[in-house]
Amino acid sequence: IASISLILEGVILDLTQAKIRMQVRRSDTSDFTVLDLTSTEGGIVIVDEPGGEFQIAGRNLDIPSGSYVYDIEVITADSKVRTVLRGTWKINQDITQ
Repeated sequence: IASISLILEGVILDLTQAKIRMQVRRSDTSDFTVLDLTSTEGGIVIVDEPGGEFQIAGRNLDIPSGSYVYDIEVITADSKVRTVLRGTWKINQDITQ
């Protein structure tokens, strides 16, 4: 499990009383989520609130191969929603048999 530390514009993002959510979809306009993780319902663990550090819990996923889009949002204690990470996630078909 890798940790992610949030530093925005040179300042550590304090995660005290924050919530984090991550969604993965086929496209940014898709209504269907392939993966939906939160720090309140599981899948994301805040490990150092003042240090801005969190982890995405390890898990086995049954997601078809293809290209997906994802983002991670932080809802801070003052209810501001910030998209802190976004990108494309490519899943390749398993090769080893």
